[in-house]
This record gives sequence, C-alpha cells and structure tokens, in this order.
Amino acid sequence: MIHPDMRETGRALEPPRVLPPAPVLLDQIDVPIQMLVDIALRQTYLRGICTIQMLGNLMKLPLELAEALFRRLNDQQYVEVRRMEGDDYVFSLSPAGRRLAAERAITFRYAGPVPVSLKAWSDVVRSQIPELAVTRENLREVFSDIVLSDATLDALGPALISHRSLFLYGPS
Repeated sequence: MIHPDMRETGRALEPPRVLPPAPVLLDQIDVPIQMLVDIALRQTYLRGICTIQMLGNLMKLPLELAEALFRRLNDQQYVEVRRMEGDDYVFSLSPAGRRLAAERAITFRYAGPVPVSLKAWSDVVRSQIPELAVTRENLREVFSDIVLSDATLDALGPALISHRSLFLYGPS
C-alpha cells in the first residue's frame, strides 16, 4: 500500500524513525577522542585565538561538550587561557599545542564540524527504509499508467523487496 503522504508529493513527510541520542559526555560521541582533540587544535591553530563558545559553534557541539573538550585540552597543556570574555575563556595554543597541531596537520587537515560516525549514519539511513507491502495488486496500482506484463511485475516485486537499486529500461 502506498503511504498517503507519498500519493500527492511523491515523498513521505515523516522524520527519521531513529535518531541517535544526543551525547552529553565526550565519551558518548561515537568518534575517537583524539579526533576531537585534533579538530579542536586545528580550529584554534587556524584562528590564533578561540573561545569555548566559538569552538562549540565551529565543531557543532553543545556548549557543555565544547567546555569538556576545552578542559581536556587545558589539562593536557595544549592551550593557554589569555583572558575572560564575559563568562567565556579566550585561549590560544600553548607551544606544546602548536607543535602537536603542526605534527597532526601533516596527516589530518580537517577543520570542520565533528563528523558523524559511520555506524550512526548507517543506523539513521537504515531506519528510513520504508516497510513496503509489495504485492502484485500494489504493483499494478503503482504502475497503472504503464503497460507491464505479469512477468515484468513478477520480476519487479523481488527487486523492490531487496531494497537495492533498480534500473528499468526498454522501448517507450
């Protein structure tokens, strides 16, 4: 049966059924912590100075996680606090942080938002696969404006159920 929203627009209007839970701790982010450190070091290296809020915005992290990442960088002595701006720290890389950022820049040049892990992305994509009731009657209804033989409908059914790409060709 065709989803009611798909009849008029051709697209379902439903949000994904599965969204990964928002992390509240750095360890809950499904990417290696060293990658987070590398991205933060690179962001700070490229700008010279940074704030926790700016780091969170650049890495697309909630403020709490950006602050936890800052604390980790500070504990490892990769950053130096320059001053306070309101209730936010203004910091730059320490000599050790600059050295590490320069070393990592040889192999790691990414300086954008924290990437989504392949597992989280795959889970969300798989959750969006519609559950179709593929029957000959449904196929006839969907392809009612096209003349197809029963043999062709019988070949289409398993192809649609497999959730793989489908390429139709032939004379029009």
